[in-house]
Amino acid sequence: MGSASGFRFLTAFVLSFALGTGAAAPTALANDESLRAAGKSRDAQFERLGKQSRKLFSAWRRSGFSASRALPVLRNLKRTRNELDRVEGALRAEEPSSEGGATYKRLILRSISSFDGSLRAQLTGVRARTAKKKRVAARAFRRADRLGEAAFRDEKAAIAAYNSR
Repeated sequence: MGSASGFRFLTAFVLSFALGTGAAAPTALANDESLRAAGKSRDAQFERLGKQSRKLFSAWRRSGFSASRALPVLRNLKRTRNELDRVEGALRAEEPSSEGGATYKRLILRSISSFDGSLRAQLTGVRARTAKKKRVAARAFRRADRLGEAAFRDEKAAIAAYNSR
C-alpha cells in the first residue's frame, strides 16, 4: 500500500533531517556557524516526532485506517510542520558570510520547502485513506515520496556545500 512506503520515507527523512544537520565543520566562520546552528536548532524535536510518527502510523494501519486513529497522525504531521516553520524562520533570520554558507542556506530552505510539501501530501493521503478514497490517497502518498526524496537530496547537497566552504 502507498501509505506504508510514504510513511517509511517520512520517518527516515525526519530522522535524517534531525541527525544529518548535526555535523558542523570546525573551521566554519562565525556567521555560517550561526546559520548551521539555526538549521539544527530543533533536532531533538524532529527526532521525537519521527519516532512518534512511526508508532502512530502503525496504529492507524492496524486499525484499518479508522478516523479515530487518524486524528493523532494528523496532529503529529501538523506538529512536524510547525517545527519546520520554526527552523525556516531561524534560517531566514541568519545571514551567511561565505559563498558556501549562502549555498547551504538556499539549499536547506529548498529542502525544508520540499519536506513541508511532503508533509502536506501525507496529510492529504491520511485524510483521503480515512475517507476510503484509495486512489486519491495513493496519489498523495506517491507525491509525498517524491517530495521527500527531493528534500533529502537538497539537504545532502546543502551539507556538502557547508562542509566545502
